[in-house]
Amino acid sequence: MTLSSSDNDFSEDIDLYKIILSDDFMSKFSKFDSIDDFFNSSNFKITTEEDLKNINIDEFNTYVQKNTKFGSWNDMIETARISFSKYKLGLL
Repeated sequence: MTLSSSDNDFSEDIDLYKIILSDDFMSKFSKFDSIDDFFNSSNFKITTEEDLKNINIDEFNTYVQKNTKFGSWNDMIETARISFSKYKLGLL
């Protein structure tokens, strides 16, 4: 199963992920200082939205579990969305 074929919506632009998965967020919740470092350190080629959509979700979730405080990519994105929304609303 790939990210694009999962129940989750991974059709968002990769640039949006780079915004909500800020350097502060990545430093706090992962072993990396940025989402670029996170992607580049993986065994996956992730430079475009298409690359991200075609990744095997089970393998990518394993990578997420080993390198972040999250159980899945979906959990990571959802937490980032909430944090970003709170920040934009002035709640953080």
